[in-house]
Amino acid sequence: MTLPETSSGTRTTPPPGRPPRLRLPRPTRRAWVVSALVALLAAALAVPALPHAPALSADSTGDPALVQRLRAAAGDGPVQGLAAVTGRGGETTAAAAVGRADARPGRERPLTTATPQEIGSVTKSLTGLLLADAVERGEVQPSTTLGEVHPDAGLPPEVAALTLDQLATHTSGLPSLTGGRLVRGLLANVTHGNPYAGQTPDGVLDEAASTRLRKDPGEYRYSNLGASVLGHALATRVGVPYPELLRSRVLEPLGMADTAAAPSRPPAGAAHEVAANGAAATPWLSAGGAPAGTGVWSTADDLGRLLAAVADGTAPGLAATGPRTGAGQEDLRTGWGWLTYERDGRTLLLFNGRTGGGVSSIALDTGSREWAAVTAPSTAETQTVALGLLGVRMSQPVADRSWRSLPVLVTVLLLLLPLSSLATALRRSVSRSGKLPDRLGVPTEALSLAAVLVLARALGAWQVVPASTWLLAVAVAALALALAAARWRSLAWPGEHAARRWLGAGAGAAVSVAVVAAVLTGAS
Repeated sequence: MTLPETSSGTRTTPPPGRPPRLRLPRPTRRAWVVSALVALLAAALAVPALPHAPALSADSTGDPALVQRLRAAAGDGPVQGLAAVTGRGGETTAAAAVGRADARPGRERPLTTATPQEIGSVTKSLTGLLLADAVERGEVQPSTTLGEVHPDAGLPPEVAALTLDQLATHTSGLPSLTGGRLVRGLLANVTHGNPYAGQTPDGVLDEAASTRLRKDPGEYRYSNLGASVLGHALATRVGVPYPELLRSRVLEPLGMADTAAAPSRPPAGAAHEVAANGAAATPWLSAGGAPAGTGVWSTADDLGRLLAAVADGTAPGLAATGPRTGAGQEDLRTGWGWLTYERDGRTLLLFNGRTGGGVSSIALDTGSREWAAVTAPSTAETQTVALGLLGVRMSQPVADRSWRSLPVLVTVLLLLLPLSSLATALRRSVSRSGKLPDRLGVPTEALSLAAVLVLARALGAWQVVPASTWLLAVAVAALALALAAARWRSLAWPGEHAARRWLGAGAGAAVSVAVVAAVLTGAS
């Protein structure tokens, strides 16, 4: 192999037995000045993209006493807003909201209890009411099997034998997500995209038919897939799509006019939802997953109407709330889409839901008939808030700001990579047996750093790590690339193993571009 020799870079002759070394020139004073200016410019241009964790604004609406309780619950945690409605029996006692429905500059508006947002798995409680109502009407039985509902679907025997009761109590053995959908879910954790995009009612049944049971039927295993299969099975038996069945049998009778399942887009006035680190969250729109909680929007007011009807015994399908089997914890039992929680001698009905950016919870004390519904357009433990409003103190914080978490570790590691690039750009002596720098490495490193910074911004735990560190990482990355570019004349294009270098660089570039595209488009 011939080492590159230029007017700036030299090859040193080593003692016998040692590999030759490539000596690169020190960065000149001019290179340092230009590189520093490039770093400052890059940081300035990156300021508008600086990540911002959610923060509770001074906005508030509704009952002043409840406003104070919500602010106390949120504390100084990364919460964009909280809306809550409380009541006793069939009556509402208070309604209030704090924070914003949309915190984007120029689009700020306060959150209210009438602001629509995704409610996630709270939808399973509505699907449970549908099942109990259908049983009361004689349309199905708890023992009705999927094979009986879909006789021509060609389901595997173990899937065909699953009952509606098993699907509703999460004892079917079906996984929560199938293999392909699980990969999409993992990707959505990074891109804040929609892991259920493109899922259809027929596709849900196909997923159930093509996956193996993860547990024996009868054993508890929470399953979004099972809940989706249940909702569409009821719709098939009745002969109408799930959204129409839900509207006619539950939403309209309860006056939940601001609740809708599987819309093609967020409803008018919907909250702009964000993840825990402040990144915009893509709504989980999906017709297939609607019975489990995708593409379902509601308000704190409407969830209050649901709880009021359950509390005074007027809700359709009320039998769904009764406990039927264990739910993985000694103090928890599951009904059809409802959990029964035993705490301090009290029996509470509850459920909660979470999407990429919307969180909601419902809780009802069956003894006092007091209830609370809480929604949040950002990641927050609304179950803690709802139970707190009923006087049940939970150890789980409303918003976790612990430094001891995997997202924090990932954030720190990602932000350290530009320092590694800077060290490489300043390295002057490289052994022949080591990795020789060449011109191809400069654009390859630029793409890699861009991918790292975009990924860090989307995935970073900015609710804990100061966002200014990301800006510093941008400056360091720009400094490293500018110093590397200043060596351009001292470097050569790949010589030995050129084909392998070009192939490797192309593959790395493709990965970097894919990462950037996935994050920027909210890949789903």
